Amino acid sequence: MINARSVVISVLGAMLSLAPLLCAQDLKPSGSVAIQELPLQPQALLAGLSFQSDSIPPQTPDLSRYREFRLGMTLPAVAKQTDMELSDATIIHQRPVLIQEMDWRLPPTLDSSSAPDPVESIVFSFYSGELFRMAVNYAVDRTEGLSEADLIKAISATYGAAARPAGKTTLVSLSLSDVASDQLIARWETAQYSISLVRSSGDSSFGMLLLSKGMNSQARTASAEGTRIEEREAPQRERARQKQQDDDERAAEAKAKLANQAAFHP
Repeated sequence: MINARSVVISVLGAMLSLAPLLCAQDLKPSGSVAIQELPLQPQALLAGLSFQSDSIPPQTPDLSRYREFRLGMTLPAVAKQTDMELSDATIIHQRPVLIQEMDWRLPPTLDSSSAPDPVESIVFSFYSGELFRMAVNYAVDRTEGLSEADLIKAISATYGAAARPAGKTTLVSLSLSDVASDQLIARWETAQYSISLVRSSGDSSFGMLLLSKGMNSQARTASAEGTRIEEREAPQRERARQKQQDDDERAAEAKAKLANQAAFHP
């Protein structure tokens, strides 16, 4: 009797434990679905999306660009962008490689409602016709009252975190041909490019120097060689210049003589 009652109780317990599953199967057309796995699917999907979003790397600042200009542009492209002529470019050296500069003075702002542009001028330097250097000069009156920290903060908003020189003063030059005499305030750089914020030693104005490191190194080597070539050939060029000047003077005298002979009468 005891065994029969135990069997009945066991059967009833099993039926009660299977009741939710049987009800769920009645509601679902497919009885093969594992009900206990359904609540986990949305959580797994969200977890996957969250992981993918977190794994996206932050955008790397582009140190090759300054406003609408980009290191590597051709001279004609820069001339078109600045509304200048190719003849406005100055030849710094012709040998061993053509090195040119173009000094662009920003036009005055006609819109009185907008803030004046702090940039006064940009000097573009070209190595064999390719832009490798931009020297940005800020107007003194448009940076008046701004500290070095103010400028670093504003520039870092575009180019990321800056490195500041420690200890001894570091000198650079905004000019390709001048000796380094301007103080380095901060620098942003990658393996290929560098941007330097400098303070001029002359009038304490600020400027920015953007470089393509590899091309700048080549340009400096070529510029030094070009200077040696020019110094070596300077005496010969001076003799040629003097000879040309003498020839021009003799030609002018001969022309005047012929004209005066034909017109002269006592």
